[in-house]
Amino acid sequence: DDEDREERERMERDHEAAQQELRDMVVGAEKEVQDVQDQLTTVEERLSFESAESAGKIQAQQKELQTLKEQVDAQEEAHANLVDMHMRDMAEYRRKVEEERGALVA
Repeated sequence: DDEDREERERMERDHEAAQQELRDMVVGAEKEVQDVQDQLTTVEERLSFESAESAGKIQAQQKELQTLKEQVDAQEEAHANLVDMHMRDMAEYRRKVEEERGALVA
């Protein structure tokens, strides 16, 4: 009936909005990961050109590199979590749609 159709349409709109938000978050996370990877490349390039005389500077840069690597790892994990969450949301949405189809047929 109209009430069920309106509820289903609202659920679909809410789901699409949530999916778009997740897609935006994933794109943002991917950009952050790329930015940090670019920073890592820059630091690695700088490290490769440092002389042995600047050991203190090299140690500081190695520490910075390690921090950046940890940031990349954390952002990659966050990205993977977002993807997992999106996949669970999609599975839940499909399950609800199948339940509604079953209810409509019955």
